[in-house]
This record gives sequence, structure tokens and C-alpha cells, in this order.
Amino acid sequence: MLEGSGIIVCFTSGTVVSAGENSLERRIILASSGHVSISVEGGPGTADEMQHATRFGRIVVPIIRTGGASAGMFGAPNVSKPDCVDEGDWHLLSNLKASTERFHQKS
Repeated sequence: MLEGSGIIVCFTSGTVVSAGENSLERRIILASSGHVSISVEGGPGTADEMQHATRFGRIVVPIIRTGGASAGMFGAPNVSKPDCVDEGDWHLLSNLKASTERFHQKS
């Protein structure tokens, strides 16, 4: 359990690092700590992290087909295809009608 957070962590390896005094501070730290942010679905907190990541100049790759903040809800930024993402992959990540078999064919 992370002290004072009420969050139970059930990992058998690795290190849990706690940062920030509250959820807003943690989202800002998370958004600024990596080079690339990948979002899957998400709510208002995810949208906020995406906003911070874009402000920090980070690459944001939303899995748009999962909906929620990744699809632009909750005030999430409208993210263009990053240069590092293949056009075909971007289409699959964005296309709600693409079958999951198409993902397996790419790998």
C-alpha cells in the first residue's frame, strides 16, 4: 500500500515510486517525465494528462478507437499523427471499424 494514498499495489517485482501531493501534481509529473505518452480510453484525468503532455512538448499517441479521452472527450487535445507513427498503424489506432485481426497482421 502506498502510504496515505489508500492504493494497494500487488507487484512481486520492481519499485513503486510515489510523487506529488495530490492527483493534479501526479498527473503533471507523469506528463512531464516521459518522451511519449500513450493513452487508452480514459476520463477527465487522462484528458488532463494529455493536455499537460502536449504543453510539455511530449509525443502523445492516443489509442483513439478505445473512446473516452483518447478519442477527444473530456476536453482532451486533438492530437495529430506523430511523425514516429506509421500512417497504416495510425489508421488502425483510429478506426473504430478495423478488425482486431488487422492488428495481428501488422505484428
